[in-house]
Amino acid sequence: MKYDLLIIVQAAADLKHALLLCEKHDGKKIHLCIIHVELIYEFVKQLPLKNIDIDFHPYVQFNIRNPFSYSIVKNKLSIIWKTYFKPNVYGKVYFFSRFYDWFSASLIGYLHRETGAEIIYYDHYDDASIKSINIDRKISIELIKHKFIALVVSYISNVEFVYQYKFKSLEFNYLKYNISKFSPNYKVYVNEKFQYKIKENSNKVILFYLSKNEIVMLTESAKKIVIKSLLSLKKLDYVLILKGHPRTGFPKELVRYFDSIVPNYLPSEFICYKNIFLTIGIVSAALCFPAQLDYKVFSLINALDFKHENNKMDYYNYLMQLSDNKILFVSKDWLKDL
Repeated sequence: MKYDLLIIVQAAADLKHALLLCEKHDGKKIHLCIIHVELIYEFVKQLPLKNIDIDFHPYVQFNIRNPFSYSIVKNKLSIIWKTYFKPNVYGKVYFFSRFYDWFSASLIGYLHRETGAEIIYYDHYDDASIKSINIDRKISIELIKHKFIALVVSYISNVEFVYQYKFKSLEFNYLKYNISKFSPNYKVYVNEKFQYKIKENSNKVILFYLSKNEIVMLTESAKKIVIKSLLSLKKLDYVLILKGHPRTGFPKELVRYFDSIVPNYLPSEFICYKNIFLTIGIVSAALCFPAQLDYKVFSLINALDFKHENNKMDYYNYLMQLSDNKILFVSKDWLKDL
């Protein structure tokens, strides 16, 4: 098959940018490839897209403690390339992140070596996410461990991975492969025809972004504060909507405190915020999009105790940067701020 574009979607946050590329190349033949998160694939299949072939590829997992698995996975990646991608001809290829995703990087490596496709790294969040992270040069057990993992992943994927940043421990060295980089200097919005509208008929709707992982990070007393806050909001007649993470889902133990649930697979950028009074979360990056649009957004980082308090500042800086400093980090008596 001959395609004008191959667009590799590596995370939910990439999707609005991928759809913008599809709109800009309307009428062209496009291969839209969703990596790792099957729920995003299910969501995309429901969208009114024309002349676009959509497929999904899960990660091929390996065990870092089992060296025999390295060659097995390396071979599986080769088979995936030969079966699903090598038979095609691509004009341009877009991918969105250089961190962690060795599966996509492996495909990029094959495309670089075996095709004449123009490969473009569309960086809409990577550089912003490392602004506050220093390069880790201090010799330590952790440094040695991460460098070893980078070597293993380099072997498996057939492209070079490096370790530089403490909280971004796997980094594809795209500069080595004649890949051009594009960073949009404008805001990208989702076409209204793709937006999910919350059907609650109320002017007191509060949308909560809560994932399983976030609740696990909290102390037991902090979890009780979250539940107490939800009960207080219900008494004040607020309509509470829960949205979980596209991959890890929502904390099931909190479901009973909410009036309805937004599908996990739905990226935050695809929600219509016009009728939402307030959006609340803890450390979710999903808070950043409505904040950037100047909707009212609270983070509870400062209102809750974490099991590992030293992580708080990293999350705080991360959200501040990605939201253009527009998220309000409320205190323990945040209900008074409503």
